Amino acid sequence: MLLLPACARAQSVSPIPKLDKASLVGSWYEAARLPNKREKHCAADAIELIALGDKPTQLQLVDACTDVKGYKDSWNFTTVKDNGSGALKVRTYFPLTRKYWVVAVGPIVPVTATPAAKKEDPTAVSANPASSSTTATTPDASAGGMPAATAANGAVMPHIAPPPPPPSTGYAWTLIGTPNHKSLWIYTRELKPSDEELASIRAQAAAMGFDVSKLISGPQSK
Repeated sequence: MLLLPACARAQSVSPIPKLDKASLVGSWYEAARLPNKREKHCAADAIELIALGDKPTQLQLVDACTDVKGYKDSWNFTTVKDNGSGALKVRTYFPLTRKYWVVAVGPIVPVTATPAAKKEDPTAVSANPASSSTTATTPDASAGGMPAATAANGAVMPHIAPPPPPPSTGYAWTLIGTPNHKSLWIYTRELKPSDEELASIRAQAAAMGFDVSKLISGPQSK
């Protein structure tokens, strides 16, 4: 019995050979993840927002969540490697990077924005005091675009470009992982994907050697 996990981890992880970056653009709900330090404080509403970067080969990513005390936290990444496949790298703290591999994707489907949630009073937005982020945001995954950047006091920063419109089509789901099997995320377009769809995605992750028994998830309030 003790040999089974080691055998599973020995299986290789491969990025998808051809990645359509435009099909990654938009809003994603985090359906499940392997525990990681960056999201250790996240209790709910974990999402990822993706937009095309300033360069054709770049993507801009914003991850966000709500912690147990109700604080909203967000952090930004930029992809720094692109060879046309899913073997991406994102910059964390310059000059450090980490692997961000798209190892499986769902079919391309219509992506429609659901009615936006009620706008919050910008002055009521609170940045997490424990966060190292320099800006706070109020991401709305239902709006289908990147959130407007705000300063820590909630004031919108006018020099930041407004959110792009949501894409008309995109991948239905994405499976993000690292080749050492230590990191894994399941992102879906739908707020509540079906049990059958999640089971299928988990099975694909397990076939790559990820320990899906350790996957965790938090509630989504939207």
